[in-house]
Amino acid sequence: MKPWETFQPLTILRNVGSLNIRMMELDEVTDRIRYGKFCSPVRSSQDFVSKSRMLKPRSYKRLKNLVEGNRPVEQLSEMHKHLLRFARSFESFAPWKQEMGFLAEETPPCPHFRYPRDDSWPHPYSVDNLSFLEKNLREAYTASQRFDSMKFKSLRADIVQYLQPQYNRIVTASRLLVDAIKFEKFW
Repeated sequence: MKPWETFQPLTILRNVGSLNIRMMELDEVTDRIRYGKFCSPVRSSQDFVSKSRMLKPRSYKRLKNLVEGNRPVEQLSEMHKHLLRFARSFESFAPWKQEMGFLAEETPPCPHFRYPRDDSWPHPYSVDNLSFLEKNLREAYTASQRFDSMKFKSLRADIVQYLQPQYNRIVTASRLLVDAIKFEKFW
């Protein structure tokens, strides 16, 4: 894991009085960490410093300014939930709507869903058959979990642009229906 990835969760903090990140002293390291089962033992402070995952000064300053500042927090996981709900609103077949995006989410769909799984229909949201929409929803989920707002916003724009023609057809049909109802009421 790269140093920036280690500190990435701190980017959702704001208005922190003073952020100070420092190297841990060797005597502050517990024996469990120092002689851990899955890591090589750290015996000297020089060895400890060489294994550091500290940020470079420029990245640290950027993180410090962000965390101590007043900029709004972009909650990408919430944005992804809204994006998924938006995309699901364009799917009319209930079993597919239920399963759309579930491999990107933490919880799979309920196995006791009222529609039994029917393999005779070509299922567009299966692992073997990823549509443009499903692929981008999964990538957007990954970007939201990695706090990569630029990639998430780019994928969100692609998804909205992909669904725009379908939305336009729905709006046109709605207007035609309203006009027909008004015309019938007039006569």
